[in-house]
Amino acid sequence: MNKKYWAILAALLIIVTSFAACTKKYDEDRIITDRESNTHILATDENGQTMQDEDGNIMEIITDNKGKEVTDEDGKIVSQPVTYPDLLEVDGYAETKWLKVKVERGWEQSGKLNIQLKHTKTDSFLNFGVVEGEKQDDIIAQLNKMFDTFKKVDEYEKVDTTTEKVKIGGIEMTKIRTVLTISEDAVVEGENPTQVICYYIHEKDGNTYRFEYSTTPTNEKNVNFEEIISTVEYK
Repeated sequence: MNKKYWAILAALLIIVTSFAACTKKYDEDRIITDRESNTHILATDENGQTMQDEDGNIMEIITDNKGKEVTDEDGKIVSQPVTYPDLLEVDGYAETKWLKVKVERGWEQSGKLNIQLKHTKTDSFLNFGVVEGEKQDDIIAQLNKMFDTFKKVDEYEKVDTTTEKVKIGGIEMTKIRTVLTISEDAVVEGENPTQVICYYIHEKDGNTYRFEYSTTPTNEKNVNFEEIISTVEYK
């Protein structure tokens, strides 16, 4: 994918802090370390799912200075809310405060700051983002403005954009698909001169979800991006 495009795209993404995993006596997936190097043990429910409070914060198990779980008068382990890290990888899922996606065979989670799945055979990418408190129409307008800007860049010989309504997983979304043809003198050696960028935009509970894939026309026919999008689990 063209470097200048990625620079513009990166500006649209929410820059957040990632959390690295560490190990203790719990499963590695249940332990995270924040930017101040404080360790948090994720509390899980009876189904093994990470617990969240009504505000979307994750629940962590409270331990004493010896690392032992603190219990209440009934002997139950005490937990408390902590700000949800922007990305967790637990039990084969990549998840955020708002959604979770199973990392299927043939895909790998490659994002450090957000859910970004990479299709290992084609090097195609599928990103899952959410913009809090923004309206769908505003996000669509921003994307259209971005693609209009591309049309004025000499690097792109041709920019074709189409917009349509689609339904995926029972949810109506606006699909914005753009085919970028890079000028011959701007093509990097080994790079496909034609790239496809496709966004799926929809609103839910006051936030706007923005799913996006980037690939080539040939790979687009061989990778079922919408099938992966249809498996998204909202929280």
